[in-house]
Amino acid sequence: MVFQPPTFDPDGKLFFVTANEAGGVGEPRKPLEPIELGARVPSGGRRLVEGFNQFSALRAIDPTTGQRLWEHRYRAYASTVSHDLTGGLLSTASSLLFTGDNDGFFYAFDAASGKELWKFQLGAPVWGSAPITYMLDGRQWVITTAGLTFTAFALPAAH
Repeated sequence: MVFQPPTFDPDGKLFFVTANEAGGVGEPRKPLEPIELGARVPSGGRRLVEGFNQFSALRAIDPTTGQRLWEHRYRAYASTVSHDLTGGLLSTASSLLFTGDNDGFFYAFDAASGKELWKFQLGAPVWGSAPITYMLDGRQWVITTAGLTFTAFALPAAH
C-alpha cells in the first residue's frame, strides 16, 4: 500500500489527506529460507475481494477535532483492480490545493471549500508524488509528475 504525501494549511488550519477506501483480506506468508541480508522479506499480502467498488477521496480535516470538513471523491474502480488511485497533495498560501488522480487529471481546489477550480488531462496517471511550487521571475509555478513526465503550470500573474 502506498501512502500519498498529505499537506497542512496553517492559515486555514486544515489538514488534507488522500483516503483509499478499498477492501482485501490480509494473508500471512512465511518467508522462504534462507533469508538473505538486505533482501526484501515477504511477511504477508493482500487478497482482493470481489463485489464492491473501491475509491479514493481527497479529504479536508480539522486537525483539532478530527472532523471531516469536506471530501472530493474520485472515480470508483472495481475491487479486483490493484493500483494506487491518486497523487500526493500540495497546499499553497493562497488557499489552493493541488493533486492528481489515476485517470490522469491534475486538479486545483479551493482549500477552504473543496470546490474544484480547474482540472487538466495529463495523459498518464498521477500516482504517489506530490506537486511542488516555486517562484520564477515573479511568477508562481506548479509542477507535477504523470507517468514518466513532468508538467509545469504557471499561475496567473499578479497585477
